[in-house]
Amino acid sequence: YIHRSEDRYAYFSGYASPTNAAALAEMEKRAALARAAGIKWDRAEFKPSQANPAKGRYDFSYYDRLFEIADRNGISCLGLWSHYFPSYDKHYTQECYDDYVDTLHVAAARYRGRITAWEIWNEPNISFWTGPKEDYPKLVDACWDVLKASDPTNRVVAFSMAGLGTDFIDMCLGKGVKFDDISIHPYRAEPDERTFLADLASITNRSRGTPLW
Repeated sequence: YIHRSEDRYAYFSGYASPTNAAALAEMEKRAALARAAGIKWDRAEFKPSQANPAKGRYDFSYYDRLFEIADRNGISCLGLWSHYFPSYDKHYTQECYDDYVDTLHVAAARYRGRITAWEIWNEPNISFWTGPKEDYPKLVDACWDVLKASDPTNRVVAFSMAGLGTDFIDMCLGKGVKFDDISIHPYRAEPDERTFLADLASITNRSRGTPLW
């Protein structure tokens, strides 16, 4: 995360997205360190509640700055369309889902050719998603439609799981969810490589060889 500095500019303020000089300097520093380390990708977290603060009003100024910094350092960005519904909606309602997807449509058009892979939500298999779990694949399907309409080459990255939640994957696959790639956050208490590889194989087998992020 270029943008998440784990300090007063971001982490402890609830992943705030400031554009003051000190915060931007911190982002520049992190991007330069990433470049020096040979890192080529950043998971860039969009907050729909920030990008769409009021019905019909959009503000992408922070993200424009983030991507300028990434570009200067030769870093591509996976767009994490994250777990913040527009705040003016009642969460987990159809209107809320519609506004979430509509805001993504605006973002995809703005960053067409710049962001080519979009991760939908963050860890819906745990407490970041408190609505009906069955609604998540429906939301991904709606996001698929607008992302592919914006640019057919966009990659739709789904699941975005904490750990390797095979039950959650099976539920989504059973609903026929539309996606290109699977993303996982492979937290584990014991970093045994053989077990980890076996777990990854169980996911790719379930999804018939779908690429993993």
